[in-house]
Amino acid sequence: MKPHFSTVTKLDNKVPFYRATLKQIFFQKKTKQKMENNDLDAQAALNLENFNHIEQLEFAKFPPPNFSRRLESGVSNGDCLPACIVAALEVLRGGEIVSREFHDSASQLRQQLNSWIEANWLKSCLFSDCFEVGEIIEIGHSLTLQQWLDERQQIYWSDVECLIFSCFFHEKVGLSIVFRIWRNGLLSTTVPDIDYQRTKGVIRGICIDLLHVGEIESNFAHYKLLDGGSLAGRIRVRQQRKRRRRLIKASELNL
Repeated sequence: MKPHFSTVTKLDNKVPFYRATLKQIFFQKKTKQKMENNDLDAQAALNLENFNHIEQLEFAKFPPPNFSRRLESGVSNGDCLPACIVAALEVLRGGEIVSREFHDSASQLRQQLNSWIEANWLKSCLFSDCFEVGEIIEIGHSLTLQQWLDERQQIYWSDVECLIFSCFFHEKVGLSIVFRIWRNGLLSTTVPDIDYQRTKGVIRGICIDLLHVGEIESNFAHYKLLDGGSLAGRIRVRQQRKRRRRLIKASELNL
């Protein structure tokens, strides 16, 4: 699946307006409207409000997810994990996925978390056993601050960013969130570690299940959102006239 790029065709200022074809004008207006709609979708998806209604359960009591139901975000340019997080936030907040696409909102989430990481580089991350945010990046990605600043827009998100996002989310929303990452039907890792959270007195919260497929630490690795955890039985995509993403059965994916 190729990355999606939004482009705008601009009319050459040196060419008289009357020489511009109606097709160019129509395409420009339609593309501009699409970009504005995508911006609105992204802003709505990143709204960190209205989560207080969510039932918080003990992390250890969440059953395994339904592996036959997973959401393909349609994002394959390295932002698949932030796209899954954005989709999960939409379901948690409103009970359904309403965004037309996740490319813009995933990119904005990356920028938002990057800004928070930079501002909190020397501060301790609440759920990281007293490690500073910068130390998590240095250990997880083997990058210094300057290297990370240079590469942060291209870094493939992993459990490192899941851990940092949990700290970011707790600071902004006041709720604890845990990511369970599954591979080949088995639980690969839980981020943050629920045993460490228990030492902090945190035993309840939100659980998001992610499926990790492809070769680890390669360009072929990919994340998908699973129907499980706090989202179990709640994921649905609002039907619209345009083609939308949908939950895909495992039999259709040939995995």
